[in-house]
Amino acid sequence: RPTDRLTLNLAAQISDAELKEDVPSLDAQAGDRLPGTPRFSASAVVSYDFNAFGRDAYIDGSYLYVGESYDVFDPDTRMKLPSFGLANLRVGVVDGPWSFVVFVENVFDERGVTGLENDIIRQAVTATPPRTFGLSARRTF
Repeated sequence: RPTDRLTLNLAAQISDAELKEDVPSLDAQAGDRLPGTPRFSASAVVSYDFNAFGRDAYIDGSYLYVGESYDVFDPDTRMKLPSFGLANLRVGVVDGPWSFVVFVENVFDERGVTGLENDIIRQAVTATPPRTFGLSARRTF
């Protein structure tokens, strides 16, 4: 916490997830990277607390980066899932047991691919949700 009101959180992950032995039923060999597992991912969150109209309030922004990965083991048929980044913003007010939040998720409307399915029956892409605006209210008891 650089100040009483400002909080910074940073995280990073380096993953060397690969098979230790051959798995013939998956057409996979020792040393193949695990599908859907990026080598690098990271996140950052910045939050600032303040007073608004006599109530506790905050604003925070977050960013998540997910590195590239592959959809299956087989290097002849696999497809690359490209890296992507997602940014989110939130503004909240706390009034006793109540809290109210206005948010924007996926601020830049990034279309990150999180999964692929490509077989004889179906072809499908699983992607990050589009930009989303919202308001939430919560009461604690």
